[in-house]
Amino acid sequence: QDLPTSHADLYQKGIGLVKGRSYCLSFWSKGQAVDGQAARVRLVDTADWDYHPITKPLGLTADWTQTTIDFRASRDVKAAGGMIWFTLDAVGDLWIDDVQLLPREAAEPSRYEPRIAACGTRNLLPNSSFEAGLDGWATLGKMTGWGGDASGLIGQIDTTQAHEGRQSLCIELGPGKT
Repeated sequence: QDLPTSHADLYQKGIGLVKGRSYCLSFWSKGQAVDGQAARVRLVDTADWDYHPITKPLGLTADWTQTTIDFRASRDVKAAGGMIWFTLDAVGDLWIDDVQLLPREAAEPSRYEPRIAACGTRNLLPNSSFEAGLDGWATLGKMTGWGGDASGLIGQIDTTQAHEGRQSLCIELGPGKT
């Protein structure tokens, strides 16, 4: 997969985490880009750049969408090293608003599998035909030396080979392709 050579970053330092504690990160976003899945949010420990309790691609939409991410810190992060980091990796626009990182109370159940909105169908898989682009789908990959990763979706939306609807997903594997 080709990696972008330029990007826009928005970040805030001073984020401390306590090992074993549950947290909820939430924010509102909207945007547009040449690649609809060209934005991401990460929470990192800059002390060694090796710990990423959150790495999540963001589907860019024209309307404000709330994202909620529940997670548990698996190690302590000193405030001097913790950073929340939004990135736009393609030509486009990204709006971010009302960013909150809150500790969860012990009585609150954690949501480790955030769901996308129900779409009024009996199919339990939202966006099963990729009509909403890449929303709701992701792949996981290996961390690269510069801290990027293959999270997001490896593959491209194809408008020529749809079985149902207008779009399908094409994943090409092989040397020089992934």
